[in-house]
Amino acid sequence: MEERQHPFLLRWESQNNVGGMYWNQEFETLSVRFSELLSSWTVKAEPDGIVLSVNSSDSEALSTSKQMLEEYNFKRVVCYSTSGDKRVAHKHRFVRNEIADYGVRFNREQIPKSAETPAESSDTDTNQPATSGDVAITEDDGGDDDEQTRDVTGVHSSFVATVPDLTELREIDTDGVAHVYAVPWDDTTARALILSPEYADEQQAVNTFATVVSDWLALATHDNVVKVFESDADPGTWIIYDADYPRLSTVVDDLSVVEQMSVLLQLGDIATVAQREGIHSTGLTPRRVCVTKDSSSGAKMSSNDTALEVKLTGLGLRDRVSRAVGDSDPTRFTPPELLNGGTVQPTTPVYRLGAIAYYFLTGSPPYYACSPTAGSLSEASITPPNAITDIPIRVSQCIMQALHENPRQRYQTGKTFVRELINLVEQ
Repeated sequence: MEERQHPFLLRWESQNNVGGMYWNQEFETLSVRFSELLSSWTVKAEPDGIVLSVNSSDSEALSTSKQMLEEYNFKRVVCYSTSGDKRVAHKHRFVRNEIADYGVRFNREQIPKSAETPAESSDTDTNQPATSGDVAITEDDGGDDDEQTRDVTGVHSSFVATVPDLTELREIDTDGVAHVYAVPWDDTTARALILSPEYADEQQAVNTFATVVSDWLALATHDNVVKVFESDADPGTWIIYDADYPRLSTVVDDLSVVEQMSVLLQLGDIATVAQREGIHSTGLTPRRVCVTKDSSSGAKMSSNDTALEVKLTGLGLRDRVSRAVGDSDPTRFTPPELLNGGTVQPTTPVYRLGAIAYYFLTGSPPYYACSPTAGSLSEASITPPNAITDIPIRVSQCIMQALHENPRQRYQTGKTFVRELINLVEQ
């Protein structure tokens, strides 16, 4: 661009903090409108009304406008219905995150050189790995420092365009319906879940992914739910969330019985809140529960003590999308109603809590002697906990009621089950 014709200017108050943002009027607003003349959806630069893109659908126009918003640093996108009513608006990430008030989300030392110096004119070297927005996608190969840069393609390039201040996507797991990446976020490392490009055109997968994200956001203000940083369904379908916690499956052997009951108490609370909201797919398993142990707090004598911080993450997103497309792999924590194409029930969260309680007190998951396949699990029966370990019969019966194969015979809420269990354990 010509000098003084940049989309906006930043005034740096210090090395790492922005003191003000000043937008060029010509880059203030993009609008998405239906053109009767063209019989198409258009993306226009306001106030001059210059048409930048013509699209066949409103969703395509919205996707295009949001990519333009970030790529060319427009301040906002405003979308209008066919009748001219304002429907939705999207803001530039700098405005959205109020960096003039709270500082930037990246270190200036990490700004790519291409952002400071215009690229030289040269032919593309086809032997070099492709990049988009100077964002590297690397593979997590189990600890090798020589990470391999990958091409940014398909939905992932749209993801990068939507959140362009990301500096790295590190592969964690790219098998199945949703790909998992580690991403730097503020002073921590977050996780990004992105719908696999293979399923991007399968409406059932897209809708289920969006439903799980909606459920997650509905519970996100609860203390026992992992924080969501950002999410969107267009372009692509993705969510970025806090992942700076150890999983229950990695710390379970270090928990005392009192601490185990504290974990269940907190999980019972969030499960009950979810039930009240009509959210019965919580995906509770030891791998989806995060636990932070405060080692400085000393010994705790009651399950109500708060030495442990417990958070639910994921809400079984990958499993739910997999089931939606008929490609689910059950585990020993899967409720019987979800085997063989079944549907979730209001007391499904209670079963999952019972399975974690079983795991705590016996050291094994339910159906520990059975192979984790839908056929094997549906034909097997659970060994009562007191047949495995030395616990009171009433404690065992309490857990078995939560694990009842008939959803109507279980405790009706997670909190009811956990409080009954704790009362019996503490007797």
